[in-house]
Amino acid sequence: GAATIDETLRSVRSQTYRALEIIVVDDGSRDNTADIVNNHAAVDPRIRLIRVENGGVAAARNRGWQEARSDLIAFVDADDLWAPSKIARQLEAITAAGPQCGLVYCWHAKIDIHSHVTDNRERPMREGEVLDHLFRGNFVGNGSAALVRRQALIDANGFESGLWRAGAQGCEDILFYARVAERHRFAVVPDFLVGYR
Repeated sequence: GAATIDETLRSVRSQTYRALEIIVVDDGSRDNTADIVNNHAAVDPRIRLIRVENGGVAAARNRGWQEARSDLIAFVDADDLWAPSKIARQLEAITAAGPQCGLVYCWHAKIDIHSHVTDNRERPMREGEVLDHLFRGNFVGNGSAALVRRQALIDANGFESGLWRAGAQGCEDILFYARVAERHRFAVVPDFLVGYR
């Protein structure tokens, strides 16, 4: 993630909602990702780096949320970006939706290597009971768009790390969202708050 993690962390650190715990799980990188993260941690005490042996994105996400102290967890991949108001707006939405809401997502714009928007046509509005809609496709779109209640993560048993070992990495998000939707409602912030690379 060395090529993009600096910009990603800058987008997370610049959230208007400041009370964040920022956990970076380095999934066995062999580049200077850890050095870049440590440079951010040196100036922002909210950041904590955890280095693990490569085990795939699901295992890394599971380690991150299990280490976190908050009851609300948001994930961001090392090459994606958050708009400054992402977390604040999702907190408002999940609070307004009530305790039966386990996950709130936002829209994403696809971006290129230079962080320029290449596509922002997807504007899903699925809310409430969404399991049937997830069977038709991953309308949440990516792993950087969701804010999830810890209880929903527990109920879903986190992300399925066995997919990586089975050669099916890339299916973790849709499976996780479906497992959350079995027991929890979804909400949406209808705005482009994630840059998805």
